[in-house]
Amino acid sequence: MSKQVSIPDGLYSQLSVEAQKNNVPVETLAAQLLESALAKPTYSSLVRAITQAYAQGLPTPYLGEWSQIEEELKATKPAFNTLEDAMNYSRRKL
Repeated sequence: MSKQVSIPDGLYSQLSVEAQKNNVPVETLAAQLLESALAKPTYSSLVRAITQAYAQGLPTPYLGEWSQIEEELKATKPAFNTLEDAMNYSRRKL
């Protein structure tokens, strides 16, 4: 299936230059870049997934350096007294 999408001229120019460098059609490069961008989880989807895992007592989907996080947590003072306080604050910000 093929659809047309309008993009700003400057962005198309950048895309065209990159496509020429990689010796691929602009459409192919655009599709590859969109697929790559859409495959990455968003910050909010990651927060939801981690929160849901904690609520269900499941392992979190975060694959970062837990040892580094633990060290930083030990070296700092928490901004909130309880998890509930932190969650209430974060819900107001979202």
